[in-house]
Amino acid sequence: MVAAPILRLDDLHVAFGAVKAVDGVSISVARGERVGIVGESGSGKSTVARALLNLLPGALATVRFGQMAVEGRALRRDELSALRGGTFAMIFQDPLSYLNPIMTIGRQIAESVRRHDPGADPDVRVRELLELVRLPAARHSSYPHELSGGMRQRVLIAIALGCRPKMLIADEPTTALDVTTQSEILDLLNELCRDLGMALVLISHDLGVIASVCQRLYIMRHGKVVEEGSLNDVFARPKHLYTRVLLNADRATKDERGRFISLGGDV
Repeated sequence: MVAAPILRLDDLHVAFGAVKAVDGVSISVARGERVGIVGESGSGKSTVARALLNLLPGALATVRFGQMAVEGRALRRDELSALRGGTFAMIFQDPLSYLNPIMTIGRQIAESVRRHDPGADPDVRVRELLELVRLPAARHSSYPHELSGGMRQRVLIAIALGCRPKMLIADEPTTALDVTTQSEILDLLNELCRDLGMALVLISHDLGVIASVCQRLYIMRHGKVVEEGSLNDVFARPKHLYTRVLLNADRATKDERGRFISLGGDV
C-alpha cells in the first residue's frame, strides 16, 4: 500500500481585493521528499506557503481551495492553523526580522520547544538543536545582533526543528547570504531532511539553489503553476517558454544581438 503524501493541495486561489495572487495552484509533497517552488518575485511562491499555514491576514486576503489533505486527512481552512509547529514549520527569508532582538537565541529556541514539544526538557533540547544546526552551545546566551547572517538562519532552522515538523517550508533561506554560507545552509538542509526523514518545500528564484537540494519542482508565473516535474526532466527538457527563459537567465544566455534573453510582461 502506497502511503498518502504528507501534503496534497488542489486548486488554491488567493486574492487581495481584485488582485489574484494565486490562481488555481495544485501541489503535492511525498513523505521525505524535497520539492522546489521557483519563479520570479511576485509570482505567488511565498503566498502559497503562507496560505498553507493560514498566515495571510484575513482582513486582506481571500483564500479558497478545492481540497487539502495532510497525510490523507482532508482539512478545512479553519483547521490549517493547527498544522503550524506540529506537522509543518517554516523558516523565513530575513531572520533578523523574525527573531526577537531582546531575547537570547536560547530562550527563543526554548519557547518553540515548550509550545510544541512539551514533554521535552527545554534546556537539553536547546543544546541538541544547537548541535543539530552546527552552532556552539555557548551561543545560547547570544542575542540575534551578535550573530552573523548564516548563524541567524541556523537559529531559525533550530526554532523550526524544535517543533519536530514532518515538513519544513523554507522561504528563500539563503537570499541574503554569501556564496560560502549559502552552500553551508543548503548542505545542512539536505542533511537534516535525510537524517530526520523530513519533507522540504524550498521556495527560491535561484535555479542553482533548487538544483542542489530538490528532487522535484514547480515553476510559477503570474500566480499559476506553468510547469512541474522531476528536477532532471525540467532542466533537461523544459516544456514551457517561461521555464526555458528562466534557465537561460540562470546561464546568462544571450540572443543574436548580444542581449540577455528575457520574457516580456509585468508581475
